Amino acid sequence: MWSKIKSQWFILCLGLSILLAYLTPDIGKEGGYIRSEYTVTYGCVVIIFLLTGLSVKVTALKHALTEWKLLIRTLRPARQPANLAEAKWAAIALPLRLC
Repeated sequence: MWSKIKSQWFILCLGLSILLAYLTPDIGKEGGYIRSEYTVTYGCVVIIFLLTGLSVKVTALKHALTEWKLLIRTLRPARQPANLAEAKWAAIALPLRLC
């Protein structure tokens, strides 16, 4: 029994969250106790980015940092084309520039 509950923890927690939201709607409404217009909008985004960043493997991060020349090349501003013909060639050459 315990292994079945343990394997379905997400569904059970989701159902519990829905039940709590149904029983106490004042907590999550706009201007409610937790000020959900701020905590959900900003707090959840911060938590998602933090957890995603913490899950990146150190070796992948080291490899990405060794590619600093590619990063500088993609971040530097491109020269503005002088005319329409040059703009067409710039659009074709941009993917080649990143290689």
